[in-house]
Amino acid sequence: MCGLRWGLGRKTVLSERQRRRASSLALFGIWAGAVVAVASTLAWVASAIWTSFFMAQFGDSLSLRTGTVSYLWTTHEKRLEIISKTGYPLQRQWNWYCSPRQVPMEWWGGFTQIPGRAAIWAPLWPFTLAGGTVALLCWRRRRQVTRIGCCNTCGYALAGLPAGAPCPECGRGVGAAAALVPSVKIDG
Repeated sequence: MCGLRWGLGRKTVLSERQRRRASSLALFGIWAGAVVAVASTLAWVASAIWTSFFMAQFGDSLSLRTGTVSYLWTTHEKRLEIISKTGYPLQRQWNWYCSPRQVPMEWWGGFTQIPGRAAIWAPLWPFTLAGGTVALLCWRRRRQVTRIGCCNTCGYALAGLPAGAPCPECGRGVGAAAALVPSVKIDG
């Protein structure tokens, strides 16, 4: 058995299966968090330069602007009113629009509603922060699961081996078993 689980103030030993599952989940968390952090950072940088809209003929839009992502929607009654005035078809027809950013960056989200329309927007920086935090915590968890009581190279359980002994599975040296038994040197 390899690894320790810290919870409720006590240490419990993980089985090999639990260790592999925890390591796999942590690896998934690392990649998912990193993808979210990178994607939201790239979107934030793009929104600092351009304002991009994916807009329908009624004014419904999904936009990336001024450090936020937003969605504006039109009620069905307002759509019918627009159709009666303009002759647009009821089915939405979406188009891309892009222009240089002309307003200051926004750092907070919000919600607004006017008769027939509503908009909600959220800043991108919390997604970057959350994704990076998840990736970092999962990376630390994965390192703990694979390092405590296991060979750093192959993951073999080193329980019962003397300090400084090489791993019996892969033959790697002293460093693999040293993580199992903490040593304290007192100079005096």
